[in-house]
Amino acid sequence: MLSTNANDMEYAAFNAIRSDADRLMTNREVCQKINLSRTWLYHAERDGRFPNSVAVGQRRFWRSSAVEKWIASL
Repeated sequence: MLSTNANDMEYAAFNAIRSDADRLMTNREVCQKINLSRTWLYHAERDGRFPNSVAVGQRRFWRSSAVEKWIASL
């Protein structure tokens, strides 16, 4: 299992090669952006009311482009 520091480095490496529109966002970043709780986020994803996350190792991330598209659809 990777340490937290190694996970953070892996996350940073993924974002370094992506455009801003396709940046990967953590659940904390997503919740701050949409101003809703993590519980709501996971339930909405499960129920198909929010974009699906992607797995990177054992962590889950959301594409910023998908989050922005969801916000625009409101």
